[in-house]
Amino acid sequence: MSADRETTIRISFEEVSLDEVLKTVAEPLTDVALRLEQARLKLSHGEDPFPTLASARDELEKAFVAFERGRARLLHPQPGMRRLEARARNH
Repeated sequence: MSADRETTIRISFEEVSLDEVLKTVAEPLTDVALRLEQARLKLSHGEDPFPTLASARDELEKAFVAFERGRARLLHPQPGMRRLEARARNH
């Protein structure tokens, strides 16, 4: 396998990696879980959990955006990537 083809394949996997998408979605979801636990603790101590819940909602929105972007990248790779992959197959 030529070095150009290996580079093209590596770029292709980097551009549309399921693992990358999952990690991108998991990070804000982890933050949501932490914020919800903080809100629970605040509520149990009689404190206002609203700011923490608002932060959790923002992180949840980030997770949805990351999921939609990742899904779009996986389902509809950019045309430039298709040309690189086709060129790699021909070499």
